[in-house]
Amino acid sequence: MNKDGGGGLVSWKELVAAKPDGYTIAMFLPLNAAIQKHLETSKTWVDPLKEVRMLGMVNEDAWGIAVKADAPFNDLKSFAAWLKANPNAKVSDGGPATAYHWAWVAFMERFGLKLRTVTYQGATAAGIKAAAGGEVVAAGAGAAEAESMVSAGMVKMLGISAEKRLDAAPAIPTFKEQGFDFVFGPTRGFAAPAGTPEEIVKTLEAAIRKAYDSASFQAHLRSSGQGGFYLSAKDSETYVRKVDDEFRTLIEKAGMLRK
Repeated sequence: MNKDGGGGLVSWKELVAAKPDGYTIAMFLPLNAAIQKHLETSKTWVDPLKEVRMLGMVNEDAWGIAVKADAPFNDLKSFAAWLKANPNAKVSDGGPATAYHWAWVAFMERFGLKLRTVTYQGATAAGIKAAAGGEVVAAGAGAAEAESMVSAGMVKMLGISAEKRLDAAPAIPTFKEQGFDFVFGPTRGFAAPAGTPEEIVKTLEAAIRKAYDSASFQAHLRSSGQGGFYLSAKDSETYVRKVDDEFRTLIEKAGMLRK
């Protein structure tokens, strides 16, 4: 099942209402689910700890930082130094309910920075254009999202918050390589309704692993600029609990936790 809307919520609402017989599964984003669950402005949500059964994780998109091509910094160290000297500099995000907003919040929290986030209609693409035009000092973006503007010589990527460099963008260094221990980005996996019998979970888990290992899926990851990220059903459950806890803490510190 794949239905647009609400950062995945439309699909997940249908998922959790389905019979747990293995015939209804959906792509699931733990980060999106955690934000929706804990953010005070969310009107509806799905609880990833109670209402779904994870079957496996398959993909991650590393968040990165794009700046104007002629910006006076070429790496994260000089960028962070500039930000400390220029508090409240404007950076673009995708709005308080999005992963890219909370990436900036987490980045500020981790490295003691103070920034102003700006949301543009048109989300990430519009934010990258704003960075290219100097309206903001930086835009949060994945390597694939910024690629066309990078190729056009309008922006440059300072780094991506991945464990390792992407095959599709090997020239972009990771944050870790530059001394910033920060890994952040939306991840995707598959989920079934809570209560799905274990034997069905094992069958679906094996099918997902086979698909993940296939040459066609690995080629898709490379061509799309996305990263592979496989976790078993059991490890996915542990991972979802970790993400839920991390974002509850982050949102609470920002004063936006649902009461």
